[in-house]
Amino acid sequence: MTMRLLERDAELQLLDRAVSAAAAGAGSVVLVAGEPGIGKSALVDAWLARLPDTVRILRGACDDLVTPRLLGPFRDMVRGTQAPLAGALESAGSRDGVLGAIQAELSSPLRTTVAVIEDLHWADEATLDAVRFLARRIADEPTVLVTTYRDDLPADHPLLAATGALTGPAVHRLALAGLSVAGVATLGAEAGLSAAQVHDITGGNPFFVTEVLSSPGREVPTTVREAVGARLRELPDTARRALEQLAVAPGGLSLALVERVVAGGMAALEEPERRRFTAFVDGTARFRHELIRRAVVASCTAAQLAVAHARVLAALDPDRTDPARLVHHAVGAGDAEAVARHAPAAARAAAQAGAHRDSVGLYEHVLRFPELLPAAERAAVRTDHARELLLVNRLEEGLAEAERAVAESERLGDPEGLGIALTVLADARYWGLRGATAAAAAEQAVAVLRSLPPDRPLARATSTLAFVQVMDNRFADAERSADEAVVLADAVGAPDLRSHALAQRGLARVMLDDERGLEDLRGALRSALELPHHEHVVVASVGLASAMHRAGRTADAEEVLATGLAHAQRHDLTTAATTLRMMRSGLDLARGDWREAEQGLRAALGEGQGTGWGETVAAALLGRLRARQQAGGAEELLDRAWQLATASGEIQRIGPAGAAWLEWGWLTGQLDRVRDRVEYATATARRVGHRWYLGELLRYRMLAEGPAEVTDALPEPWASGCRGAWREAAATWQERGAPYERALELYASAEVAAVLEALTEFDRLGALATATLARRRLKELGVRHIPRGPRAETRDHPLGLTPRQVEVLGLLVTGATNPEIAERLVLSVRTVDHHVSAVLTKLGVGSRREVAARAEELGLLPATVR
Repeated sequence: MTMRLLERDAELQLLDRAVSAAAAGAGSVVLVAGEPGIGKSALVDAWLARLPDTVRILRGACDDLVTPRLLGPFRDMVRGTQAPLAGALESAGSRDGVLGAIQAELSSPLRTTVAVIEDLHWADEATLDAVRFLARRIADEPTVLVTTYRDDLPADHPLLAATGALTGPAVHRLALAGLSVAGVATLGAEAGLSAAQVHDITGGNPFFVTEVLSSPGREVPTTVREAVGARLRELPDTARRALEQLAVAPGGLSLALVERVVAGGMAALEEPERRRFTAFVDGTARFRHELIRRAVVASCTAAQLAVAHARVLAALDPDRTDPARLVHHAVGAGDAEAVARHAPAAARAAAQAGAHRDSVGLYEHVLRFPELLPAAERAAVRTDHARELLLVNRLEEGLAEAERAVAESERLGDPEGLGIALTVLADARYWGLRGATAAAAAEQAVAVLRSLPPDRPLARATSTLAFVQVMDNRFADAERSADEAVVLADAVGAPDLRSHALAQRGLARVMLDDERGLEDLRGALRSALELPHHEHVVVASVGLASAMHRAGRTADAEEVLATGLAHAQRHDLTTAATTLRMMRSGLDLARGDWREAEQGLRAALGEGQGTGWGETVAAALLGRLRARQQAGGAEELLDRAWQLATASGEIQRIGPAGAAWLEWGWLTGQLDRVRDRVEYATATARRVGHRWYLGELLRYRMLAEGPAEVTDALPEPWASGCRGAWREAAATWQERGAPYERALELYASAEVAAVLEALTEFDRLGALATATLARRRLKELGVRHIPRGPRAETRDHPLGLTPRQVEVLGLLVTGATNPEIAERLVLSVRTVDHHVSAVLTKLGVGSRREVAARAEELGLLPATVR
């Protein structure tokens, strides 16, 4: 039955306004989101149908393939044309060239253009990059870019990071809701069915409603699958078999392919089209809705699907078909030889586009049948697969695959392949906590590749050697290796490898107290962003943010971390994302935003299988926080951190883990239990010359064990604290925005007024263990009336707002802007953006204009504004 578009007037008006603005040269992006079946495509179809002929319409879609087509929707837009974009896509030119061609195609100065990308949740990373690229430039173009996508995605889905980064007046968001009962009643009246009954079953989802109402006179099915199944059974056998064949192609089939693979050809699809199962769009036969296609797939046997996939695969021209699509059908058909033939190219294309999870999936398909690959290609595939596994935080698997790649390359007697495989093995051993042998693999890689003319592999191997040397605390050696890698990268014209090498040299120099290290790290990040090379962006971000934080430049560190984390999340760099998320949570912890810190640290820990630096330090920081709060689980977390730290031998892990155990021992009165660990961490920090961790360890030891003579050269503010200048140290910690560390210096003063102030801060933060020590000290100082701690029922905010977020809420209801809040609370604007977003979410409102009313409704309005 034909359904009318209901309750979408406001959305259509917004889209109309967007076109009018674009005609005047003010383009925009419209993000249409909603659950499957909510009517995203129906809205777009209705809107496009009412546009004047003067508007140029380009339309493409992303498909639910095993791995997405590279830039698939843009290929759809120019299919069958001679447009420059078609040539750019076919030639597989540079990323910048392709993006420029996309912008030129969508920004015709001759007429207003509407470009539609449907089902963006299935997009490849290159398509998401292109959308971000266009969104930043569209405001001055006569173009409207409309995307549709599902809003029921997991929290770590790359689309969420991509759409979340799109802001500004040129970005409009349409979140589609289900039909009201009245809307369903309108449709139900036409079909003679109960609106209440239909609404209860469907929740107002227009697709579900449509499917249920397509079976008038029959008991309403309890699920959409049953509704679709019931309708399928009404079709003639030829039509049903045609749908089963079409269902294995998520993006549909061209009319030519329909004639070749569907029994009965186009004629067999006449009845399905009449009953609104399918439609013909731009010369392609496809299902009207993805949920119908999936219901058809679910109704088929495995044998039926395999035969259907094989028919499509045999009919496709390999030279003119996206490799990802070929692999999709080869996997479905169980055609191992076709998988081996097409998957390596598809995997490398996905990796180059930054879609690392997709790349891993494709390599896994081909390596199910390794014997079908020529020996040299098999070794190269294993090497590439290992590298991709490391990037997505599957570290043990990456190590095992790298070992296999090295073994196969050695058997082949291929020095270049062996050198590349050994370079990946060095990385894999480091991340797999085999640091003692990581440098040996890197050194062997450099030695093997030096027998060949200098090229990219040697530059990468030398830079990797510098990396593992930094992590092994061999900072002088790392600086020399990184110097050589920079020279090699320049010689072979590899700016991406130069960025990587600069980052390693910067890290080594920072550890050697060489001021040039910061400039190296800045240069590495600048270069990686310009290329852009996302893996190297995060490498430089980690080093630069660490250095800035220790220098007291917290706001700058936040900016760098935000840049790195955005790149990591957009491009499936899971290992890097874990590290950056941990570092951001470490800043939250230092600032006193402990609830945010705990959430971020738990996210960094994930399922507890990671062995990287991010997981190690996250466990140490979370255990430390739990100890301060007298909460459970601290010892288990600290044990895990210590095991990972000592297995690695790195001061970057041993320092945080040792300091965490030291604070735990002090707070619990069990310092003797951890004294050996504290001594080991202190000796390691002193041996490798890591002054920051040494300063932290020595300062906490003085808190726990009493005053002691310190002769080491330490950085501020640890140095002031260790020499007893508690006022100076407290002032510096306040400037850095670190309330807990400041309170510790006040506590150490042994002056009543200062200790009372420290106690107030400990109570505010929820540091119950430290507050207990402060009350004990006040009693020792002769204070008779010691303030009681906060009542248990008031320690936690009813909506989970952190103390800092409560402060932000108080300023929001006064109408303060984010920059004004930042100035008032001495925070960066980016940090305030983060807090404001969290406050809106926890209050359950969509804009800051609703905050005051909602806070008053919940009884949370700050007293100063009541």
